[in-house]
Amino acid sequence: MDSNTEVPGGYQFTHALIRETIYEDLPAVERVRLHARAAAALVAIHSTYLQPVLTRIAHHYYESVALGHTQEAVSYSLLAADSAARMYAFEEAILHYDRTIRMLENAGLRQDARLARAYILKASALKQMGQIPQSVDVLLEAVNRTRVLGSAELLVDLVMLVTSSSRHWPHQHFVPLLERVLEVLPAVDSPSRAKALSTLAFAQRTFLDKRLLEQQVDAALAMAARVCDATARCACYELAAICFRGHPENLQRRLLLGSEYIAVARSTGKGDLLADAYHWQVLNFFESGRIDDLEPLLRQYGELTAATIGIHQYQLGAHCVTLALLRGEWAGLEDRIEGLLEIGTKTRRDDADGVYGSQMFALHRDLGRLHAMAPQIKEMANSPPKRMWEPGLMLVCAEIGLLSEARVIFERLVENNFCAISRDDMYMNFLVFCAQTCCALGDVDRARSLYPLLLPYQGQTANHPTAVCFGAVELYLAMLACSANDPDAARGHFDHALDSNRTMRAWPAFARTLFRCAVFLLSRPAEADRVLGLERLHQAERLARQLGMTRLVIDIETVINECRARPETSSQPAAGLATRPDTAVH
Repeated sequence: MDSNTEVPGGYQFTHALIRETIYEDLPAVERVRLHARAAAALVAIHSTYLQPVLTRIAHHYYESVALGHTQEAVSYSLLAADSAARMYAFEEAILHYDRTIRMLENAGLRQDARLARAYILKASALKQMGQIPQSVDVLLEAVNRTRVLGSAELLVDLVMLVTSSSRHWPHQHFVPLLERVLEVLPAVDSPSRAKALSTLAFAQRTFLDKRLLEQQVDAALAMAARVCDATARCACYELAAICFRGHPENLQRRLLLGSEYIAVARSTGKGDLLADAYHWQVLNFFESGRIDDLEPLLRQYGELTAATIGIHQYQLGAHCVTLALLRGEWAGLEDRIEGLLEIGTKTRRDDADGVYGSQMFALHRDLGRLHAMAPQIKEMANSPPKRMWEPGLMLVCAEIGLLSEARVIFERLVENNFCAISRDDMYMNFLVFCAQTCCALGDVDRARSLYPLLLPYQGQTANHPTAVCFGAVELYLAMLACSANDPDAARGHFDHALDSNRTMRAWPAFARTLFRCAVFLLSRPAEADRVLGLERLHQAERLARQLGMTRLVIDIETVINECRARPETSSQPAAGLATRPDTAVH
């Protein structure tokens, strides 16, 4: 560097030259020298506090790389990128990471650990923006480069990011790589070893038995706790949350781990880690029906800066819509769902359409609008390729009376003893949708087969991740028990479903449970059952009218008219029905 670039004197003049049109007339080498001088001057002037000018310093050094300033340019690009990422300016951060990668590769510095770090952080920024496929592409490219670098610690971080960013994909091909990494890492407790163990468990989750999976996850969490690395613990907690999802028997364990995850994430002071922890615990609270605990957690989630941008803006918005649907708070909800789709197409393109479709289905079904769309639904069901998630399309067909179309899809989904149903996050939703369709079709044998598959989820909710909560699973177990001619089981499930939906203030699900329970009781031979059934029927009618569930009102009125036509059944509600507290929505 010549003497002119080592002093701050003349910086204003230099900066002015760069900004003026005369800059375009200068020879290329002079432009480069101007940038070098500006960079050095900024560093000298702001030596006590570089933060406000990091982007400018990084830019000037980047433009002066030809003078041999690669090391300074890379260092300041990474500093500027990290600063931008902390302020959630992810697009700016990605610009600096790209420059870092370009400079190091052009300089032939592919053994430099900063190259892998730039790839990792660029992928992390893309993930925060919700651009998951792009993030995975960057990480997969980085995995190959990091292998050359031979850094096991960096490789662990890369593979962990790949797996958590693409959790719906198979990851068995990472198992040999992770096993090799564990051999290379020192056989002592360390953050990298804890993360490697956690990622190995995650990669094997689809073919390990549950006991062994839990042992591996526990070992990783215990090691992360022993090394007192909060960031590593958060990474292990997140993978544990994903590993255990879809297993109803460990819901209480997930709730406990979720509380620990939040506490550890809060201790880091990093808003993005805390937002991740909130997201996973929100799903646990929805699944367990702990709505009173859910609401304050959503408020805390919304107070984070990280929740106002990127993937967390979308996830928080989806959770809030899910709660509004559960409660029957429909005012302005259609516009909110449309707005959420717009955010989702920018931040979560892989499932934004699916979430939108699920939420619109729930809203239109509750408001009785599905029948008006029967021609379009029929055309969709009969014309491949299907533009809807097949279980959802099947249930819509069943709801509006297109039973032959529903049966075609149902038979395909349940063939070979339900082997076509994937054992993933959506497994229970598959079962719930199949249960409702099975009952609409009156398929006794399939009802008997579905019942034991859904039974492990009793006491939980039918929660569609980040989209819709359909109330207590007990309602769908009751419906299957009715179809399977098991009245004792049906009665118990209906009682639990009524209690659970009322406690959650899940009013649309409560109204449907009242109606289904009423129909069941009215079919029983005992007069006391029929009297209680009629009471529940009128209770369902008033609640459905209050909520505006027009189609449910029509179904209830049909049953009421049938009751009036039968002389053995009184059409008057039991005394005191109007004052029962469980008829109130608020």
